[in-house]
Amino acid sequence: MLSQYETRILEVFRMRLFSWLSISEINKALKKGTYKSTYFSVLNLRKQGILLAEKRGNTVFCSINLGSMQAIRSLSIVEGGLAEKARIPNMGEICSAIKIKYYTLIITGSYAKGSQKPGSDMDLVVITGNNEDTKGVLNTMINKSRTMVPEVHPYVFKEKEFMQMLLDNEPNYGKETYKNRLIFFGAEQFYLIIKEASKHGFNDKDL
Repeated sequence: MLSQYETRILEVFRMRLFSWLSISEINKALKKGTYKSTYFSVLNLRKQGILLAEKRGNTVFCSINLGSMQAIRSLSIVEGGLAEKARIPNMGEICSAIKIKYYTLIITGSYAKGSQKPGSDMDLVVITGNNEDTKGVLNTMINKSRTMVPEVHPYVFKEKEFMQMLLDNEPNYGKETYKNRLIFFGAEQFYLIIKEASKHGFNDKDL
């Protein structure tokens, strides 16, 4: 079980999955809290295998351990909490339109940033298994969302398609989704995709 302070630290790392941060940098990013609290929370996350640590000179730097299922599950819990706080409209109806068992549902665009205005459209990305009928999923979602307010713009990709977008050199919607995301469902599978993509050279530092 993550403490509130540990959760806040993972919120810092969720958008910096490939960054190495010192405890001072983590503490600064938290904005509220003390160095001592940050230090002991980081220490506990390291003991759980959620964070990696590397000493450079006299400074210890930390990063998310994407090789650890405990880290991936913990990030998934953090994503769930953030999605719940965001109170995105119509999510029950949207999820009911997705008739497959395993998928990832990501809010992107202004609703993910929390900068939406009255009249803003809502962009959704669904990532399915590689054997799913993505066109069927997309058409069902379009039909379901026709009368919804705000207007919904769904995009559906297979896992291999989403991973390929991450690995491509050119800007694309997959990379935009990675940079600006609020994962409503299936966060664990999303982080497993990122883990696999990293084995093939994906790194978010240049995004």
